[in-house]
Amino acid sequence: MWNRYRQTSEFSQPWLLRFFDQIRFYEVSHDELQQIRTDFPHGRESFGKPAIRIEESEFSLAEYQSFIEEQSDSIDVFKQTRQNAFATEPRQLARQWAIPFR
Repeated sequence: MWNRYRQTSEFSQPWLLRFFDQIRFYEVSHDELQQIRTDFPHGRESFGKPAIRIEESEFSLAEYQSFIEEQSDSIDVFKQTRQNAFATEPRQLARQWAIPFR
């Protein structure tokens, strides 16, 4: 995340993220996203809340590795689905554009 226009309480540098920072995303409506995009570079709150919330925490490698192990089946399914999509995309584009593809 960058804010090259000005410093805010979150942005003492033009960049926000540092090594080992963890990011969580949350769902917002289209209108909320547009408002956040307008307010955020100026350091303003949107809808009475900060656009970002920064919390200090400690990263536990052991907990992370345990989590990854617990999720290994779904991770494998995701990787296979992604690989299949990557493998079929060139053929789909070739058909769409009528390009011979081998």
